[in-house]
Amino acid sequence: MKSRILLGTFIFLIFSCGRKNELYTKHEKGFYYHLLAFNTDVKKDNTHFIALLDLNYSTQNDSVFWNSKSDYDDKYFMNIDPEKTGNCIEAYLQMANEGDSACLLIPKETFFKQQFSSPRVPEFAKADSVVKVYLKIKTIFNTSRVDSLITEWALNETKLIKNYLQKNNITEYYKDSLNVYWLGGKPDVSVVNQLKNKTISMSYKGYLLNGKQFDESPYNWQVNTSTPDQMLKGLNYVIKFLNTGQNTKIILPSYLAFGELGAGNIIPPYTPLLYEININNIVN
Repeated sequence: MKSRILLGTFIFLIFSCGRKNELYTKHEKGFYYHLLAFNTDVKKDNTHFIALLDLNYSTQNDSVFWNSKSDYDDKYFMNIDPEKTGNCIEAYLQMANEGDSACLLIPKETFFKQQFSSPRVPEFAKADSVVKVYLKIKTIFNTSRVDSLITEWALNETKLIKNYLQKNNITEYYKDSLNVYWLGGKPDVSVVNQLKNKTISMSYKGYLLNGKQFDESPYNWQVNTSTPDQMLKGLNYVIKFLNTGQNTKIILPSYLAFGELGAGNIIPPYTPLLYEININNIVN
């Protein structure tokens, strides 16, 4: 694979990515793009494809607030359909090839609406006019190659959990029949379903295995244990083994959490999750 690097821009990525000058081209969708490196060997046809990406999102002052390797476990890919206009990043990818690198300058309101489904711009970006997006197309897949990659990710789940337990010196745990890991030992089966058909007050926090918190229950959150789909499947399952005043830590396999699709830019596909759960009291 041969790759050409436009003079100076790849080495001085942060500097060049901040310059909206003659190096940048304006796209019809309203964003600016600048090619940093391109692959001279690979040419894709204009059909549907899936791209595995390296992505960095940063403010105009080059403060990175999202990275596909650390925040998405290096599993970020996009479905690109030439017949659909898509968002700004997808529109650029329709023009690019495997191995290409580029910097995009996307208006802040457009970016957060498209990438995070947010109508509001966060405080840290309000003073900026654009969000900087640095991307590299690692691989372009057809459907069969994607299926192979997904199978690899699925098989890697157990390895991720084992690595977490070893890294944190956790030796006391119990893996049940649904592949839920109970940190601290086997749950008390004598209390199974004691909270059935009850409205309870509970709290929880959710973490990726790298320690990053992504979720927390509202204050004094109440759920009815007989009502499905109020929480993740895994959390609905776990509270059957808990009673008032109890707390526990568990690791949920992805099929009891966000599964093969993940959740937006927050949870990668096939990602096991750590939860801290506390049952406060029975409301009625």
